[in-house]
Amino acid sequence: MDITAEELLELYGLGERDFSGVNISGIILRGVELPRIRLHKANLSGADLIGSDFSYAGLNESDLSFAKLRRINLSYAAILYANLEGADLSYAHLLGTDLSHSNLWRANFQIARLNNARLCDTEIGHANFEDTTLIGTNFEGAKINSVIPRGTLMISPVTYWGTIMPDGSVFKRPYQG
Repeated sequence: MDITAEELLELYGLGERDFSGVNISGIILRGVELPRIRLHKANLSGADLIGSDFSYAGLNESDLSFAKLRRINLSYAAILYANLEGADLSYAHLLGTDLSHSNLWRANFQIARLNNARLCDTEIGHANFEDTTLIGTNFEGAKINSVIPRGTLMISPVTYWGTIMPDGSVFKRPYQG
């Protein structure tokens, strides 16, 4: 089901929270506050959500590929089995966010905050983690390849158990770095 930005905002304002399955690819919703919105299995590819509040949102199995998510608040959101390939999450707040089983290929997390986030069993390749805060972040079972970690990368403690590193090695025992 296709829906416009105006329709979505109007329905949200009337109390509707479940927009699962909608097609809002390319939508522009800059600086809007939509906490607790449910967009499971929604198409948000190429969406422009810069500076918006999607805290506690449900985005499981959604397509957020190449979305502009700079400065977005996705704290405590559920974004499992989602496609975030090429998404720009620079300066994003992802505190306590669950991105498990998601595709994070070429995602940009530059200067983002992923404190206590879960990136379990994710596909992370050619992603930018420059100056990213990863305190308490869980990468258990993640497949990591060619990550850009330059700058001041704050990573304590991070869980890597079962994580597949770029050299193909796997953490076989619980490890907190």
